[in-house]
Amino acid sequence: MPMDNKTITPVAMAAMAVAGLSQASTKIPAPPVLDSRATSNTPPYPPASDVAEQAATRFLDFVAGLSSTADITQAGMERAFDSPLNEVRPGTYLAKRAVSEGWTYTVAYRAPKMDTKPGFALRFYNKDLTADPTPVCVMDLDRIRSALIPRGFREWMEPMMIGGLSSWNFEKGGLVAMILSKDLSTDSHDRECVLLVKTRDSPSLQLNRHGEDSEMAIATMAAWAREEREGWAAAGLATASDQTTQEVSAKPVMLQAPARAETAEQIVAQFLSFVAGVNGTADITQDTVEETFRVKLIRNNQDSYYALHPLTDPGSWRYSLGYQPPSATTKPGVTLGFFNDVPSADPAPVCVMDLERFRSALIPHGFKEWTEPEHHGGISSWNFEKGDLVVMILSTDFSTDSHGRECVLLVRTRDLK
Repeated sequence: MPMDNKTITPVAMAAMAVAGLSQASTKIPAPPVLDSRATSNTPPYPPASDVAEQAATRFLDFVAGLSSTADITQAGMERAFDSPLNEVRPGTYLAKRAVSEGWTYTVAYRAPKMDTKPGFALRFYNKDLTADPTPVCVMDLDRIRSALIPRGFREWMEPMMIGGLSSWNFEKGGLVAMILSKDLSTDSHDRECVLLVKTRDSPSLQLNRHGEDSEMAIATMAAWAREEREGWAAAGLATASDQTTQEVSAKPVMLQAPARAETAEQIVAQFLSFVAGVNGTADITQDTVEETFRVKLIRNNQDSYYALHPLTDPGSWRYSLGYQPPSATTKPGVTLGFFNDVPSADPAPVCVMDLERFRSALIPHGFKEWTEPEHHGGISSWNFEKGDLVVMILSTDFSTDSHGRECVLLVRTRDLK
């Protein structure tokens, strides 16, 4: 039977997705395989800007020389970049410089506060989100590894709720330099380019490799994101997430496509309508998902894509839509989940899916239902199958709201061939 009244947090959802997909989907992939350099048989890549290369070299030399967050100071960063940092809001200092072709780089320093350690960020930015990042493609994960690991940093990774990796982290003492998956881009030569590196800055974050403290990590990232948004805005820059939303809204809308969902009811109605109309996994493509849900899917890594949007329902709930492209061992797949940064949040605002709704939406369209038992009794999953498409709800994907209603908070496809 469904789980008891535990709200599914982003961390729990990540664990469930990974656990559930171990029997039905792909395991968390390794970090992206980065570009191979040009050979004698291929023309050399256009060089990145000398300004961007100098910024990356100065930044990595600065970080590699740090022993802890106590070494991060405004004066130290100004010496490293040979540039003054200007205060754009209390405790946040920036220096910005033009690179080329509309690209700029920004160096940020955040002074310590009662609840945060000192922090830094280096960001390459272009107002045109479609701009080729070749001029600033000066850092990839391998370059960061080679600069930091010999200097005492150790690398660890954090999984994402829909599979794949959420972040790559390089830790030394209480200092953690973080690259989020969304801050990796690909240039016109298919090279991976890191566009943003920043610190995790909460002193109460006890980092480990198994995710026990990931809820705190998520809260820390959210706090940094809020600070970052305000800092970039103060420096005259819009945030990437704001730009992405504007970009999606500015695109011509196909007449048959609905507006992007703003409520839990809207996204679930779109999801069930999409799944009901699919004849097999071959119908699940990145284009159809983007057109149906009116979202721009962002590459999480080389193996998965996602879109993350807030809902207008009360309670600060968000939804995540994931797409898994086919591979040699997997079929295309899709995932929909609701999550909240507050573990105890009442799921009532997003309690719009239950088993009866799935049955009434899918069975009339040719799906057949079957359940999978748990080895110790009970039911492990509910499955709705049509052709090679199987929509799965694990017992761990249920919650109960404050009204005692059964709520499905995560649904995904089984995608192993």
